[in-house]
Amino acid sequence: MRTTLIGRRTERPATKHLLTQGLELTVENYSCKCGEIDLIMKEESSQIIFIVVKYRSKDVYGATIETITHHKQARLGISYVLTEGIRLLPAVLRSSG
Repeated sequence: MRTTLIGRRTERPATKHLLTQGLELTVENYSCKCGEIDLIMKEESSQIIFIVVKYRSKDVYGATIETITHHKQARLGISYVLTEGIRLLPAVLRSSG
């Protein structure tokens, strides 16, 4: 099965779950030179949340959280913020996996 199809099938339930948690979907599949962010969502506090959904059939390649370094997280987030012209207060990056 193609990775794009697997990705979409994995993202759908993640999106539905996050919507039930009160998040608002802003952008799906944001792409730039640095990589891709699967979901960009907002909390009620207007905090922007960048979400990368990973599917692993096996854990041989390590935990999914290990696939995206803090440096890559920052580059993707900064790219989106600059592209969209968003003015931010000091931001906090958080990861969960």
